[in-house]
Amino acid sequence: MKLPRQRQRSAGIRVLALRQGRQHLATRTTPDRLVDVVAGIVGLHAQVMSRAELQANARIDGLRASDVREALWEERRLVKVRSFRQTLHMMTPDDLVAFVAAARSLERWHAPAWWRYFHLTEADVDGDDRRGRGRTVRATAGPRGPRRGRHDLTGWGTFLAPAAQRGRLVFGPSERKVAFVNPERWLRPKFEPSPDEAAADAALSRLIVRYLAVFPRATKAMVYCTFTKTAVNSGSGDDAVAVTAQGDAQGLPTGQTTGAAVIKVIPAPRLQISLLASPYRLGGSGNGTLGVIDYTTGGLTLDRNTSSALTEVQNPTGWFYFKVVNQGGAAANFSANVTQQGAGVLPASCPIPASLAASGQPGSVFSCVFPRTFNATQNYAFVGSASATNAIIVGGTQKSLTLTTATCSGGQLPVPNLVDTLNPSADGSRKTVAQAKSTWLAAGFTGALTTNPAGASNSLSAITQNQLAYSCKAANSTIIVGAQ
Repeated sequence: MKLPRQRQRSAGIRVLALRQGRQHLATRTTPDRLVDVVAGIVGLHAQVMSRAELQANARIDGLRASDVREALWEERRLVKVRSFRQTLHMMTPDDLVAFVAAARSLERWHAPAWWRYFHLTEADVDGDDRRGRGRTVRATAGPRGPRRGRHDLTGWGTFLAPAAQRGRLVFGPSERKVAFVNPERWLRPKFEPSPDEAAADAALSRLIVRYLAVFPRATKAMVYCTFTKTAVNSGSGDDAVAVTAQGDAQGLPTGQTTGAAVIKVIPAPRLQISLLASPYRLGGSGNGTLGVIDYTTGGLTLDRNTSSALTEVQNPTGWFYFKVVNQGGAAANFSANVTQQGAGVLPASCPIPASLAASGQPGSVFSCVFPRTFNATQNYAFVGSASATNAIIVGGTQKSLTLTTATCSGGQLPVPNLVDTLNPSADGSRKTVAQAKSTWLAAGFTGALTTNPAGASNSLSAITQNQLAYSCKAANSTIIVGAQ
């Protein structure tokens, strides 16, 4: 049944808003996320390099053209290659590996008619000569090979596509002439396209899923124009894809097809992982934002006093906020963990709900706030992870951090946590004002502790402090504790 015109217009606006959000157009980001942006939209079209730079600039505030060139030619965090639709794209090295794996499903140049048309053999185009691997090769006036065949009747890009699809060739830094390099030496990944058609179909299906996530409600024609198939195949698992072609695209040297595709896709789970740390359970200055958790990104430093009689100052406690959000399809076999120095530390008090572990739905969230106490002066590496069947890990969040324990110098003392109960255990409760005063004195400070509001009852809870816990201060420093 056809929707009324007004409802069609409303639905179209919602789809447009969703696409703009997922393509990083609604909310611009920062230059340090250039690679994440390119990965998030499955590559930028780079047939004209200045167009690619403008596309990136439309999504990133303060991005310079030199930032893009540095990522391509100096840092090698991006690569320029002939890929989708046999046109030039800028993508991440990981996506290049994914494209090479999927491209086996797209190859039409193996067809006998293709070879006959150009008077070539497969060895002429995809020979195993890897001499000069890693050297920069510069393009000259036209293709050269053991036999020219009908080389002069077509663009030289026709013969670059097979090499690019096999992971043999990507663009290198150029001056006046186009240059190419071998990606195995330039980027260091290993390109071994599987001859198994099912593996290629599965790789192709994963690319299609990512495309549909960025272009929701894409039509069959839009997907077909980007990913073409010439046979009936079926994948398996959460990335299942079935493609039926009406008409055989093989053997058409012009690259034109008359087929139409029917694609069935089960969206993969898209897991966004976040791991943050704070000296307080709720973050902020002790009470988060009006009692709601509020942690900031970055590492955390906790200063300690190894000679203090107060255990919570001798062995400081940090708090961790671990969160996983599923932004994609159902997440079967979901699991999550946090490691400290490689060993799992997610406590039993943070179990994954059985329903989420079995098959989390789109929008499902797993979160946990937990403490860790440290009895040595050193750096600690923490990493958050999550997995599910065929899951895609979404970038752009802090998945790891370094917590550093240190000691004060110059006679200073570490400020104790006057908000959270830490002794005999960090149980999630708050200190009272009386306990905050006792802790302040026991930590060795001689300056006054006052409350806000002034003269607050000792029985009230301490919720904030104006001197950061586990920072170094002079022994005669004063402090204000917020009470409630």
